[in-house]
Amino acid sequence: MAHQAEQINRYNGDYGQFTLKVVTDGVASRIFAAKKNKKAEVLLTYHGYEQHTCRFYFGSDSGITINGAVCQTVCENGISRVSLPLDTETEGLFFFHFELEQNGCLTFLSPDGITDRFAGEWQLLVCNDRYPSEYGFSGGAIYHIFVDRFAKGGDYPPRSDAIMLDWEKDTPEYAEKPGDFLRNNTFFGGTLTGIADKLDYISSLGVDLIYLSPVFTAYSNHKYDTGDYMSVDPMFGGDEALKTLIDGCHKRGIRIILDGVFNHVGDDSIYFDSGNKYGGALHNPSSPYREWFNISPDGGYECWWGVKNLPKVIKCDSFRSYICDTVIPKYMKMGIDGWRLDVVDEYPESFLERITSASKSIDRNAYILGEVWEDASNKIAYGERKKYLCGNALDGVMNYPFRNAVCDFITTSDNEFITDITTTIAAHYPADRLNNSMNMLGTHDTERILTVLGGIPSDGLSNAALAHTIMTDEQYATAKKRFTAAYALLAALPGKTAIYYGDEAGMQGYGDPFNRRPFPWGKEDTGLTDFVRAVNLSKKSCPALIYGDFDPIPTESGVFAFRRTCESETVSCVSNMTNEPYLLPAPAFSLTDGMTACNVPAGQTKILKGDLFNDKAAKRP
Repeated sequence: MAHQAEQINRYNGDYGQFTLKVVTDGVASRIFAAKKNKKAEVLLTYHGYEQHTCRFYFGSDSGITINGAVCQTVCENGISRVSLPLDTETEGLFFFHFELEQNGCLTFLSPDGITDRFAGEWQLLVCNDRYPSEYGFSGGAIYHIFVDRFAKGGDYPPRSDAIMLDWEKDTPEYAEKPGDFLRNNTFFGGTLTGIADKLDYISSLGVDLIYLSPVFTAYSNHKYDTGDYMSVDPMFGGDEALKTLIDGCHKRGIRIILDGVFNHVGDDSIYFDSGNKYGGALHNPSSPYREWFNISPDGGYECWWGVKNLPKVIKCDSFRSYICDTVIPKYMKMGIDGWRLDVVDEYPESFLERITSASKSIDRNAYILGEVWEDASNKIAYGERKKYLCGNALDGVMNYPFRNAVCDFITTSDNEFITDITTTIAAHYPADRLNNSMNMLGTHDTERILTVLGGIPSDGLSNAALAHTIMTDEQYATAKKRFTAAYALLAALPGKTAIYYGDEAGMQGYGDPFNRRPFPWGKEDTGLTDFVRAVNLSKKSCPALIYGDFDPIPTESGVFAFRRTCESETVSCVSNMTNEPYLLPAPAFSLTDGMTACNVPAGQTKILKGDLFNDKAAKRP
């Protein structure tokens, strides 16, 4: 690993500065993660303390296992060094910190620096090697598709109660007020066959993984209200269309994952059956699905976040067996390459691990992606510390913290938040899980990224206003410039770069349902499309951007910079959100536009070959 000497975390505080690094199997790293039963140690260096005592504290949610043990300290020329082994016998999340006592005064060492009070701890994630999440992708991007809105294709008659809208002219149906109930039975006619017909376009964008919105038979256009897990919705083309799409993807070197919605079903499903059409659970106590739901004697039932047409499933043994022994094997054997797991926070650990095991028993390289909105390494949800990244569960997560940090930096130019978030996530996630996480600027659950970067705020606007509010030409130009800076920055960060269908074409829109309009075929912003394609293809050919170490570079206000380093190369990224050009230490070849750059213009991001910020790099006269 290159730059081992630089894999050090440096901290400052009111009472001095220090450095700390974790060494696993003899390799120094910024990452606070270690493999189970592998040798690991923490190395601490500080100065300014002569006659003193250093104590070490280590523990987990279960309690403290090392409570103030006195450290053996080596002091030389005013510099103190401590080397301590870390316990890696048990997988899970652990916490530690140091305390220094000198002349009766106590100071604390933590991620906040050296302070006179307890200010937090470092964490150590101990993982197993059950499912090594190798860099199984070629560095290409993820393309996230909302099926009903991407492309028409094939001849699949709509349901009798489906309301068909005009692809070119109509606006997605919306409620009077945000959050009001909708049946969502309006459709634009996108199909799996339509996606298959556009695979050459998708492939040209540098994509090597397609993530589909749900495809199981369901009443709504979004399909998060599963009606029958064992069939693909006929309006999308059914099982045959999915199989054709899978085969077409694989011929082009593209993998494909489905959205696994295993936390709730639709009220019109064969399982719950609110209309008493299928012998389902609500009206039939003897139904085999009755124990899947929490149904009261008066006919009331537990539903997901109060949404009445989404009955929540109890993860009982029969439901788990049905999903893991019947549903997952069907689609894995059909040829899909994994799952994006919806609202994975609501899955008990044992259920999630069983889903992963069921998938990987059929395809060892199955990709399991979880919907997690926060730091996935230490999250607590529903009273359970989640072990998403410990080796038995997820290969990666939807990296919303990176998205939020990039959007914040591009729109405010404040580099403190993005520096904190990116360094924290990069330190907390095992490298393989971080590099296989999904970095996106937009999804079906967020406003369109161009609207975020250039549109007027949605606060206080009615749905009727949001449905018809579009940017002025001036606003769009601002949004487009910001998008190119944001997307290049996102692509340079560790993780799988993802694009939500149509973002590369210039689509606008506020939150659901306005972020789910039909793709504007024939009206794309081709300049934006070409830019996304160029960035994706550059990353695909750059090992440092696929799996290189992440090393933040201190800069002045308004500039965010870092390097990515692997055994064969180093790449530097500089994002300049000031109003002036940012002068580079030396001219460098730009992967962003294929030209030699001497500076980074205001409002732009450059991905540059070489380690421009190394002390040994060429400097300007």
